[in-house]
Formats: sequence, structure tokens, C-alpha cells
Amino acid sequence: MTFQLALFDALTAQLADHAPLALGPLPATGTGVGVVFYDVTPPAGSTDLVQGVQLTIRHEERNDRRATLRLAEAVFDVLHGQTLTEWAGIPVARVWRNSSADLGPDESGRVVRSDNYYVQANRAGTHLTDS
Repeated sequence: MTFQLALFDALTAQLADHAPLALGPLPATGTGVGVVFYDVTPPAGSTDLVQGVQLTIRHEERNDRRATLRLAEAVFDVLHGQTLTEWAGIPVARVWRNSSADLGPDESGRVVRSDNYYVQANRAGTHLTDS
């Protein structure tokens, strides 16, 4: 399994009680969380890295920011502040929400929000060494 797919599986397990997750953009309908990974500090010969995780969050209630905010806060309560843990076999030093933004309503009036989390982790690799 790849590093990012393992992280996705770990996120899916941790957030299962709150919303379904999709790898990539949000599904067209319903409550959900879209997950996109991006490099913040990729490993440069070392196994240490910071992995960016953008969560696009939407609640199915239309024209009501409160439902989306409640969902985003539930996600925050699960993820933000985790330290010295393991996600799907990946050692994670810490997790924090770095930024967030209200993206406004989608074409159906459902409010969308973007929350960006940083995951400081250890990524094993053939040419990477522990630091």
C-alpha cells in the first residue's frame, strides 16, 4: 500500500462516525469530506516529512453554515493535537489544523469549507534514512 493510501485509510477509520470520505473531490451529493494530499516538506533523504492534507467538508443541509461548521469542528476534535501515534502503521509525531476557509455554497446551496491539516510523520523508503 502506498503512503498516501495508508493515510487515507487511517483518516477514513478515524472519521467514520462523522462523514464518509472520498479520495479527491467531494462526491456530487450528500454530506462528505474530500481528501487531497499535498507536499509541505517532502523527505529530502530523510524519513521525516510534513504531509499536507486538504479536507473539503460539506454537510447536506442547504443554506445553513452551522451544519458544516459543526462537522468541521467534529473533524477538528478528532484530528487536531494528536501526538506520538500511529496511522495505518505510519509513525505520526503530531497533527494540527494549519488553516481553514469558508468556500461558500455549492450550486445546490450546501455550504463548503476547506480545512488544511499538517501531519508530521515518518515515511519509510528505499533511499531514505532515519534522522
